[in-house]
Amino acid sequence: LRAIPNKVYEGLAAKKAVITADTRASRELLVDGVHCLMVPTGDGLEIAKKILYLKNNPEKMQSLEEGGYGLYKEKCSQHVLGKQLLTILSAYAK
Repeated sequence: LRAIPNKVYEGLAAKKAVITADTRASRELLVDGVHCLMVPTGDGLEIAKKILYLKNNPEKMQSLEEGGYGLYKEKCSQHVLGKQLLTILSAYAK
């Protein structure tokens, strides 16, 4: 519950609609309904409802795919994270 699972990042990077647990960690990066759909932890019925919702609402699925992929490119890609790491390491190298 303290971290965002790697499969969430993989889904965003693959430009796929993501359904994930509604946790503090998820909410630090993701916006429910914009980048993904969130469900209460361990609620299988709600997951099933979200899957059916996306199946029946292709426009929303496409919107989530685009929103999630945009977020990934902006904040989570290897290029972006590499630049941040280089900045941090450069500060310690001085």
